[in-house]
Amino acid sequence: MNVYMVIIIFVNVALGSNYLLINAKPATPSIIDLLPRWPIYIIYLELIGLVTCFILYLPFIVQNHRSLRKRV
Repeated sequence: MNVYMVIIIFVNVALGSNYLLINAKPATPSIIDLLPRWPIYIIYLELIGLVTCFILYLPFIVQNHRSLRKRV
């Protein structure tokens, strides 16, 4: 994702856009307004993304752990 982000930085500069919200926070009010200012909020967004992926993957970890315990 970070490699993709670096590529998008160049796209944003070339197009004058703000894909992935890398260059600035959105102009409209959003939950990102609760995070610190640029560029620190990018780190927070990455951490939120990692935690979200872990939470979504957690049921599979539990299921795998339970199936391994039944085999023993």
